[in-house]
Amino acid sequence: MVMDGGQPSNLVYVAGNIGAGKSTTSTRLASALGGRLITEQTETNPYLPAFYGDMRRWTFHVDVHFLAERVATVGQEYHPGGPTTVFDRCYLEGSVFASVAHAGGLATDDEWATFSLLLGSFDALLPAPAALVYLRAEPDQLLERVKSRGREYETGMTLGYLQDLQDAYDEWIAGYTAAPVIAVDTGRVDLREDERLRELVEEVTARFR
Repeated sequence: MVMDGGQPSNLVYVAGNIGAGKSTTSTRLASALGGRLITEQTETNPYLPAFYGDMRRWTFHVDVHFLAERVATVGQEYHPGGPTTVFDRCYLEGSVFASVAHAGGLATDDEWATFSLLLGSFDALLPAPAALVYLRAEPDQLLERVKSRGREYETGMTLGYLQDLQDAYDEWIAGYTAAPVIAVDTGRVDLREDERLRELVEEVTARFR
């Protein structure tokens, strides 16, 4: 994808549900592309501790802070003509979590409308990626992975929640048109295997031309 006065986009976003394999895939992909990896530091969100104690009270704050931080990071790390930059999450994924929170009664109509307004305003200002790698797996597979990694703050994760997120992710991807989407079923394809990773790298690099 070409932009910014003829400079090709050097951005690649890796997106997907909780447990889909974003961290592993983005790390290996950045290395294989000889590029830079930008990882999200969730612990910098000051509202997370309070959120786990009172989700209704703090959901909007958590979502807005994540959005602002992700958008700022893209602005800081995007260098036209520079090396490929792989992000282990796309800032637009915030709409998935915010929409599920709204549908579940954790966010009011006004909060959802405000979040959507902010997201749309930021999106209009940010560069499009060369490609968006969408990792997908069935919710039951995701739950197994979440349980196996043993993170304390994920102990309350439910199959229903992951299913709601997956439905929202699929809806988001179906309407995403800003860049080519490379979808990978990580329930069937193991991107830790060199051959599978090579195939993904070839698909991504084809989007730079």
